[in-house]
Amino acid sequence: MCVEVKPGKPITHYCENARGRLRISKATLGIGESTSKTIVQCNVVKRSPILPCALLPNKTESCHLDLEFEEPDDVVFSVIGPRIILPH
Repeated sequence: MCVEVKPGKPITHYCENARGRLRISKATLGIGESTSKTIVQCNVVKRSPILPCALLPNKTESCHLDLEFEEPDDVVFSVIGPRIILPH
């Protein structure tokens, strides 16, 4: 599954609709004009947010991740910065 996470528009993975673990193996920077860094943020209720990677145009446009969420709560993905992120 690949979704677009846009600045200012978080995406929620609802645990009640899921079976098993949610696994994110890669984050890719979407096409855009900005040269500023974009950070991936993951939030789970009652926990501090995690920032698994920062992506930079023309330098680090993709990042290998090994994130697994086996939470009883929903997971919210958002970006800090100007570009779209595609978590895989």
